[in-house]
Amino acid sequence: MPNVGKTRATAPIFDDVFINDEDVTEEITDVFHRLKIDANNLADEAVDHPSLFARIAVLAEEASSEARFARRRLDLAKAALDGKIRRESSVDGGKKPTEPQIENMVVTDPEITDLTEAWLDSERCAGIVSAIRQSLTHRREMLVELMRDRRHENASYTTNE
Repeated sequence: MPNVGKTRATAPIFDDVFINDEDVTEEITDVFHRLKIDANNLADEAVDHPSLFARIAVLAEEASSEARFARRRLDLAKAALDGKIRRESSVDGGKKPTEPQIENMVVTDPEITDLTEAWLDSERCAGIVSAIRQSLTHRREMLVELMRDRRHENASYTTNE
């Protein structure tokens, strides 16, 4: 999913939504544009829907997994930097930094800032993909309704002949 260390969005999904990973963006864009139901082709729409849902469900799990890994990388980097700051301050023999000072040094470190942005980007990506998966559930319900209406129309048409 989003590449660690990238801090700027690089590829549009829809008009104003961006994700750092262009391959994922292409995949999501394709699914997003296929959310619209062609009412004149309900049979094909119904046949294609499960594979469409499966594609986005896999992407959603990958995005969620990447967000967890990004958070883990961030937590490990913070812990390592915190330990380094504490070790170096005790070796110097000078005044030990306070907890807020240590926390400030950690959160303002450029590597931590990049990892934080990568984690937030991956969380955002996971949220977008999850929302699209939810949309596919609504799409399925709409397909069922449209197909039911079509059957009733066809039944009415054949009985009126």
